[in-house]
Amino acid sequence: MYFFQPELAYIFLYYLSIDIDDSKTATEIFEKFAHNIIKLSSSHRKPPIPP
Repeated sequence: MYFFQPELAYIFLYYLSIDIDDSKTATEIFEKFAHNIIKLSSSHRKPPIPP
């Protein structure tokens, strides 16, 4: 089960606060955002607890 980390919320709010006026810049930002999400979620993943 995936647990939501507060770090993801901070990153998301940070990227939302940036003014995007260029499509190329937006693409780079969202690629970086996706990369950070994957990196954070995989590094913070907890081993599953058997029932």
